[in-house]
Amino acid sequence: MKQPGVLLEHGGDTYLCVEGGYNAETRAITLLAGPSNSHFSHDEGTTPITWRDQGEWFPIARFRDHELILQNQDHAELADYAGEIVSRYISESPADPEVAWALSSEHGFSGSLEDVLPQGVAVTVYDNLEQADEAIGEDTLVPIQNVAQFLTHMAREGYAGAMWNHSLPVFFCIDANSDLQFLRIAKGSTETIDMQILDPVVGWDPYDGAEDISFLDNSDACDKRLADVLGDEPLLGWPEDGQLWSLGPVAGEPALVSVAEDGLTYALLFTAEDAAEAWLEDVEDPWMRWPVTDLAALLGSHSVDGCAGLLNPGAHRARRGVFWKDSERIILDSFSGFWLLQKNNFTALKH
Repeated sequence: MKQPGVLLEHGGDTYLCVEGGYNAETRAITLLAGPSNSHFSHDEGTTPITWRDQGEWFPIARFRDHELILQNQDHAELADYAGEIVSRYISESPADPEVAWALSSEHGFSGSLEDVLPQGVAVTVYDNLEQADEAIGEDTLVPIQNVAQFLTHMAREGYAGAMWNHSLPVFFCIDANSDLQFLRIAKGSTETIDMQILDPVVGWDPYDGAEDISFLDNSDACDKRLADVLGDEPLLGWPEDGQLWSLGPVAGEPALVSVAEDGLTYALLFTAEDAAEAWLEDVEDPWMRWPVTDLAALLGSHSVDGCAGLLNPGAHRARRGVFWKDSERIILDSFSGFWLLQKNNFTALKH
């Protein structure tokens, strides 16, 4: 999501100043010059940046932590001049007020595992300071002055979305230009669903579907964040007795299903009987639910025909995984890597 820049006339030239960071501590400013700037030249063949509807620009400096870093060292003699422009911008552009808050912990920002955001950890964001204060515990309160920049940072850090005040899910999306967009869902006044898209200028704006957006796929980063939060665990919800369940037309012969995401075929496996039963409710074929008495035999059976077993399809990523038989070994691929299953115990395998 591109923040709108601020145009600044200085020394006979026009500059574009673009804010970065989500609060005073992380505030950063990028200084850009136009193609015909009389002070800052650019190398031939360098492609300019098209910034929103504000034209084409060349970055010349970035200011962060009281330090100015020039994009091109050929401009070293102009460092003071660039600093003068940035200082003027800062004096004329006070920081935004605090509009939201998050909690920082030892594993990053505090969050939760939400079925509505199943790919990983959903960061918790509050727009009520009192509610945030009540939830602090041993965490640290972090003010947010720019929500769009904060959510952009969260997407880069591998969060799967956000929960606004523990009640409204925020989905991380991309638009037709591959720019980040943020979609918030709320219940309407009746049976309807209200959708809001975040505009960096006006805030949460009603979304009617006119702008084409799709969910962001950052699964690798989400898995890493999950592993950081949950620790050295193969997955959540593994039954103490190792009892799994499957579905199919005949007990012992699992039905095979195709998964659109990877185009592969899997046998269905579940860690809970009620989850298997719930899956049956949407199946038109005359399938039945049955306990898996020998996982190795099932994965090696002729009916499975070399396919892997999909564990807890549709569940949160922390509870999902893929089982396959490698020679005589049973391997689990989950958010935290590869695991060897032996006698209901998991041993981590190195990549």
